[in-house]
Amino acid sequence: MKKKVFFTFGILVVAIVIVLIYNIVSGSHRNVSGALNTIKLINIAKDCSIIAEGTGNTNALTDGNSSTWWCTNNSNWPTSLIIALPTKGVILDEIDLKFLQETQFPKRSLDINIDYDLVGGNTLSTGASDFKFFNNDFSFVFPPNSLVNKLKITLSNPKDAGNVGKFWPAIQEIEIYSPKS
Repeated sequence: MKKKVFFTFGILVVAIVIVLIYNIVSGSHRNVSGALNTIKLINIAKDCSIIAEGTGNTNALTDGNSSTWWCTNNSNWPTSLIIALPTKGVILDEIDLKFLQETQFPKRSLDINIDYDLVGGNTLSTGASDFKFFNNDFSFVFPPNSLVNKLKITLSNPKDAGNVGKFWPAIQEIEIYSPKS
């Protein structure tokens, strides 16, 4: 009996290791587990066109390199990024904004607003007020089966310890996740 239990446990461990190796090797996706199934998500940000209201090199937003970033080069607030998806009507699961970590400024914050245009003409908004970005990334999960045409991210109302701030946060990466088709 002990040999059978040990053998079954060994097979289970090998299977788990194989699944972990596959997930590591297979690229830029992640899995979302639901009650009945697992959905594989892919990051489609590289396939999107991003335009900044103002200036700044938006190529750094999707290059996968954490040592590059986008920061508006003008001093006007608010500032926005308009994201054209690879096709109209893309089902989106989540968007992540990865900010440059500036731990020397722990009291800086800003407002983030995401507008997303749905197929059928509705525009919905979500966001965070007084978001402390110095050691955080911002994530938004879309309602299930959201068919999205376009995204607009607006950064506004910068504050440093509650006072009007004169700084421009840097975004290292934008990741936009869609179910793998």
